[in-house]
Formats: sequence, structure tokens, C-alpha cells
Amino acid sequence: MTADEARLEAKATGFAETLTALTRGVLGPDSPRFSASNSGTRVLVAPLDEDGMTATSIPVAIDQVPCLQLHIQHFCCWDTAGQYLATDRADVKVFFESSLEPLLRHEYVRKGKNPPGAHLQVHAHRDELAYLLRLAERKQSSPSGKSRRGKPPRISEIHFPVGGHRFRPGL
Repeated sequence: MTADEARLEAKATGFAETLTALTRGVLGPDSPRFSASNSGTRVLVAPLDEDGMTATSIPVAIDQVPCLQLHIQHFCCWDTAGQYLATDRADVKVFFESSLEPLLRHEYVRKGKNPPGAHLQVHAHRDELAYLLRLAERKQSSPSGKSRRGKPPRISEIHFPVGGHRFRPGL
């Protein structure tokens, strides 16, 4: 491994630690740890199995019942100047438990033109999202403090954070 590759891997490992802290902070301490796997000019950052090579999914529970699977992987490289860690490609997919088709996916390809480099694609049907909203609904009130009692969940209440000026997706 060259010094440049080692430096890239070290930066990607720091990014993996940040993602681990984020997912464990939001989803709980049992969320799998993100790791960095070097392949020379790119480093895969994803929650990896014990072999360190196979990406695994992150279970998401609602009321302690697994309902969703997150598939997240970032392929990191150097920016154009070779100074900062950049994402060459990223895939974030949300699957209903045991489904093969994602409910939604956020994809980024650094040099992508068609489709656009970064895009959010929703595959889910209204019924699937409404079901998940109903599972997650709190009986007392919504986070905004408005009472939801007797009102059906609305898909328009789902917000997909895609980040600030650098278009970094949020969890």
C-alpha cells in the first residue's frame, strides 16, 4: 500500500467512525459498525460483516419490531486536488423488511450525468408508506405537538433530508 493509499484509508476510516456514531445515536447501540475496505484508488465505507469485505444491512425497528433494512455504501476517493476525502459513489437504500425492491433510494455518482449525479428515487406505493407511518405513529401527539388522534397519516409528512449546500443526505 502506498503512502497516498494509506492516507486515503485513514480518512475513510474516520468517516466510517462518524457514520457508526450517527447510526448508533439514531438507531441504537446494536447498529452494525461501519468499516473502511481499501481497494487502491477507492475505499468502500459500509457496515461490513466480520470478513471485512461483505456489506451488510442495518435493521431499523419500530416499537422494537424490525420493519426496515438500510443498505448504505460509500465509495470514497480523493477530491480533484487530492487533498480532501470525496465520495465517488454512494448508495443509500431503504427496504421494507424481507423485500427485494427498495421503498426508496438515494444515489450519488460523482461524474454522473444521466440520471443526475445525485437523485432520490421513490419506489414505494402509498399503502406501504402509510403502513409504516401508522406503525411509527405516537398515540399522544406528533413531534410538533399537534394532536394526530383520529387523523390518518399523510405521506406529505415524511421529509427526506438531503443535506445543506454540499448535498449530504441525513439519516
